[in-house]
Amino acid sequence: MMPNRGGITTCIEIRENYDMLILFLTVKSTEYDKYIGLSMGGDDYLSKPFSKIELLARISSLIKRYQVYQNKQSKNSPLKNNYIYIKDLRIDKYASRVYKNNQEITLTNIGYKILMLLAQHKNKIFTLENLYESIWHESYDSSKSSQYIKNVWGRGYCIEEDK
Repeated sequence: MMPNRGGITTCIEIRENYDMLILFLTVKSTEYDKYIGLSMGGDDYLSKPFSKIELLARISSLIKRYQVYQNKQSKNSPLKNNYIYIKDLRIDKYASRVYKNNQEITLTNIGYKILMLLAQHKNKIFTLENLYESIWHESYDSSKSSQYIKNVWGRGYCIEEDK
């Protein structure tokens, strides 16, 4: 068991942000546990206790399969598929970096996620609720929205004085 978080949650977060192999090593051994682990993004699932030889064989098999997959990807897709281009921006999807006029710009993690969401859905208009649910994976609660910051349509935001 992982302290302070579950393996499924960790698996989902890894899948959202990285392209890597995930092997579940767990005490959970029911068919349902295995089904959930694999269907939520795990590449393999091994229940404890297990032998060292089986673990090494599974890791070796995963690595070989991953290398074959990577080779097919690099042959079938040109390098430009690693990037999203928007005007003078170039977004490197795999390195999670953004360049403007070939100069790297620094974004917060949330800023990068918002940019990627908008870039992958060009011309789609997102409501605040859509953005919140897509980025934070939680329902938007308008009752918790700021009582102080007001959206001035077409111009930006401001803080209103008490009347």
